[in-house]
Amino acid sequence: MLSHGETRGRSMTREYRAWSAMLRRCNNPNYAHYAMYGGRGVRVAREWLSYEQFLADMGRCPSKHSLDRVDVDGPYSASNCRWTLHVTQVRNRRTYKVRDLPKGVYRNHAGWFVASVAINSRNIHLGTAMSAGAALRLRLAGEIAHYRGYVPRDRGDFELIKPAMCGGACGL
Repeated sequence: MLSHGETRGRSMTREYRAWSAMLRRCNNPNYAHYAMYGGRGVRVAREWLSYEQFLADMGRCPSKHSLDRVDVDGPYSASNCRWTLHVTQVRNRRTYKVRDLPKGVYRNHAGWFVASVAINSRNIHLGTAMSAGAALRLRLAGEIAHYRGYVPRDRGDFELIKPAMCGGACGL
């Protein structure tokens, strides 16, 4: 039997911290990000309420890895969890894009509208707004600033932004 809070030296092990954080995310309504886990139905498998069983199923955490769910809408369980690098987890997260929003505007997990523009395969954050219209104005102003008035079309060529496209609210 492992001691409560399994330690190496004086600090908790990575496995114990991951297990403890998993329980907080799913079971503690006072936890800051509960709404994104327990609040939307993500549960911990009954057998994983025991740290010993969690460790037996998962094994030791490799260096630079953290706990990840294969199915982001599924439970924390032996069949749905793995140790992965951060880059893998980034590819495996839920997306919050709403398909009817304009290109370069999406909604984040907190419900805010975010504007961004891609330059040389890098996504540049332009700002956050309370409405889709405000985020679109940020996007159009960002296009003007970053593309110097020219924006790429879907075909790969460019077209000049006209002031009427943003209702005059983008500073043209």
